[in-house]
Amino acid sequence: MDPNDVKDAGAGRHCTRSRTARLLWFGGVLGVIGLSFVLGSVVGPRALAQTGATLGFGGAHCGFHHGAALDPNEAADHARFAASWIVRTVNATDDQKEKVGAIAASAASDLVGLAPEHRQNREAILKALAAPTVDREALSKIEKAESALFDKAATRLLDGLADISETLTPEQRTELAQTVEQFHH
Repeated sequence: MDPNDVKDAGAGRHCTRSRTARLLWFGGVLGVIGLSFVLGSVVGPRALAQTGATLGFGGAHCGFHHGAALDPNEAADHARFAASWIVRTVNATDDQKEKVGAIAASAASDLVGLAPEHRQNREAILKALAAPTVDREALSKIEKAESALFDKAATRLLDGLADISETLTPEQRTELAQTVEQFHH
């Protein structure tokens, strides 16, 4: 087979995806990006702060005030910054930039608010695992509570992503999906 045929086949594969499939894929990518943001900017620094661990380039703070827990306002600022990159890639209007920033900030603030319950679950798991006798029933209850918390976070994240998507035009969503896909490969 000619190498040019393979290249053309690969390019055609992306072009033949249905609009619905591209949008679903794009939503999944945004979900992963959003979840990565939440885990990276909310959970990560807090975990490092609790353990006293360091993580290259200046220790555990990594831009989060020496590992201190993010407050909702700080999380909102980080979300606005990330959103500004997203809307810049699709030449969003000033109105769209403002709306997307507000949506991202609100979602981030809400997600940071879930951290105390996550921390309680984590501490309960560690306590249960360190006990003289492992109580599997207690671990199961904690796991169910943590799963419910994750579902709540995922729902809030996807609601925010859907709100952001509705703020952009279909053409902008397609352009953003193509940009994200370039970074994926």
